[in-house]
Amino acid sequence: MSARQAIQRRGLLRPRGRLYFYPIPGQYRYWKFRDAARFELWSIDRHGRPAKLVRRGPKVFYCFGDLRRTFPSGRSPERFRYPGCGQDASARRLVLGTSVGWADIYPPHGSPPAAARVPTGG
Repeated sequence: MSARQAIQRRGLLRPRGRLYFYPIPGQYRYWKFRDAARFELWSIDRHGRPAKLVRRGPKVFYCFGDLRRTFPSGRSPERFRYPGCGQDASARRLVLGTSVGWADIYPPHGSPPAAARVPTGG
């Protein structure tokens, strides 16, 4: 299924990425957005500027949802609007999202690259 990323505040549509019905080991299958974000760990030079790419995180599939209200504000809804990943494999249309002030919390394993395993000077 093709996907568009909408950033509501700016009305921007990015026709990049795809939705896949993706299996999660030990869980079930969910609709996930591929290539929504990328995590990179960079070394910095003496001026604090990025110098060299050290490692890219392996995560490329994302589910968006209002799982936890992390930064409440006047712009964030009191209750969730986006319940999370869909599980209906036959779906032909699906809306995923994360509201202002809400987060789709991921466990620390596998999301950003692990800085603890990068050798000193790496």
